[in-house]
Amino acid sequence: MHNVNYKRKIRICHQQKCVENLRHIIEATDAKVVATSDWKYIMSFMELLDTWKARNLPGELIGTTPNCSLHRGDEIDEWLFGCDEEALDYIILDDMDASCFNEHQLSRLLIVNPYTGLDEETAERAIALLNR
Repeated sequence: MHNVNYKRKIRICHQQKCVENLRHIIEATDAKVVATSDWKYIMSFMELLDTWKARNLPGELIGTTPNCSLHRGDEIDEWLFGCDEEALDYIILDDMDASCFNEHQLSRLLIVNPYTGLDEETAERAIALLNR
């Protein structure tokens, strides 16, 4: 029982570090966030937005990719097709394999470790890509 609590504390601490790394990206780039997560299949955009705010997540969640394909890259392309030109400078932070994305997206893809989340190194790479 004592080990479970210890592991839980580490996980909570780790999640906070991921949020801080996301905050760092957003503050350094003024980036807006579009969710591509599978959460969009079980929560409405308003529910996601409420969760975003309740957890005090950084930045502005402006939308979710459409549920138009089982291929994440196609959903991102569909969202980009319908947005204004300002949003065309983007990166993809995801824990899915590169095969889930389209070839032309790979230079914008930063794969996040599914177990450790968004780390400082990946955050710095994201900032460099967005500020180039």
